Amino acid sequence: MHSDTITINNITTGIDDNWNDDESKIKIIPNPNSGSFKIELNEKINENVSVLIYNILGEQLYSKTFKRIYDNEINIQSDIISNGLYNVVIRTKENLYSKKIEIIK
Repeated sequence: MHSDTITINNITTGIDDNWNDDESKIKIIPNPNSGSFKIELNEKINENVSVLIYNILGEQLYSKTFKRIYDNEINIQSDIISNGLYNVVIRTKENLYSKKIEIIK
């Protein structure tokens, strides 16, 4: 019997250094939803916030920048996105947050 040992030293993940994987920072309500949902931010953000929605192929389907956020909530209304699983990315100057959503119409 012959076996080989493979050692991998440097792995590039393609994830930005500012990626924040603390899931307690944001909530998406409701999830699943019909294309209308609310993003709740659990911290004060006094800067522009961009919301991007990607399909499972990585294609960007939605992008909007919000200049002011009141009550740490962002309301999203997107009728152009069909049923499926999507990745919602919230981008600030300092961080990136990501949540998965399911749209069912």
